[in-house]
Amino acid sequence: MSAVDETRRTFTADERKNAAKSGAAMPDGSFPIHNTDDLKNAIKLAGNAKDPAAARAHIKKRAKALGASSMIPDDWGQQQEDGKNSADMPLDSLVRFVQDGGSELRSPDERDGRLGTLAGHFAVFNQRTKIDSAFEGKFFEQFAPGAFKKTFEENRGGMRVLFQHGKDGQIGDKPLGPIDVLREEDTGAYYEVPLLDTSYNRDLIPGLEAGLYGASFRFRVTRQKLDKRGANEEGLPERTVLEAAVKEFGPVTFPAYEGATAGMRSITDDWLLWTLAAERDRLGSIVDRMPRERFSGDDHTTEYTTTVDAPPESRRTIGAPVSGRRVGNGVPLYGAQKRRSPTWLLPR
Repeated sequence: MSAVDETRRTFTADERKNAAKSGAAMPDGSFPIHNTDDLKNAIKLAGNAKDPAAARAHIKKRAKALGASSMIPDDWGQQQEDGKNSADMPLDSLVRFVQDGGSELRSPDERDGRLGTLAGHFAVFNQRTKIDSAFEGKFFEQFAPGAFKKTFEENRGGMRVLFQHGKDGQIGDKPLGPIDVLREEDTGAYYEVPLLDTSYNRDLIPGLEAGLYGASFRFRVTRQKLDKRGANEEGLPERTVLEAAVKEFGPVTFPAYEGATAGMRSITDDWLLWTLAAERDRLGSIVDRMPRERFSGDDHTTEYTTTVDAPPESRRTIGAPVSGRRVGNGVPLYGAQKRRSPTWLLPR
């Protein structure tokens, strides 16, 4: 029996509606918790919920309100849907993006830059962001005021201002200009960079004037406050970055995010893909190390590499639903060299 069915069997429609209105139940009326008996039953049924993470968050909130937090299973604060827990959060080579107010071009008469001055906030304080990343996992994050004070004082000389984190095919890792202003403001981390008078910067001017770029920075977390039992609606851990070391920052094109455009986003996955795409040999070696999965068929087992699919032409030629090779006959479907040299992945 599902959690919803059990709730309907035990509580009337009006009781569920009133419980949801008062916060004793979830918005759909499921998991009404008024006392410790209800709490005990809810804990047992949490795994049957349509959204187990949201159900656990609601149950933990009600347990706290009833003074019965000790009834919550110890491992609930570490569970996440993608199998990662807070201990798995990477701390280095992280990338965050700000769209609104991230990059703007100021005319030369306002500053000394011959092409104008690039300015904006590449990070925002006290703004909770949901991180949902294949590399980082799932959690909520925010930056505390003072998080960049040390890196601005000690590492300013080592920072560079790059377009697309130095991964653009035309500009590469050429610097856009020297850092003139770098400070913390109430909003967040603020910068001003007079643009060098170069051909590649001139190519960026129309896009900057049209507001087509946001700002992004790559950093390492050096000090954090971590709440493994976050009180958010999804039951995810919550991290507050107290200190971060910035490696580089600059304008980037807008990632394809749905929904609201304001605020910060994680684009660590995008940056990793850009990096790997620029290093074809490294990408090929990673692909070769990918685990292979076995699927049982009626009369055979097909072994294939999950992320290395066959080129479309090959699939159409043989009509095979998946790439790989038949186990036992020793004949690769797409050639003996396919896994060692997947030349079709990227242009040579």
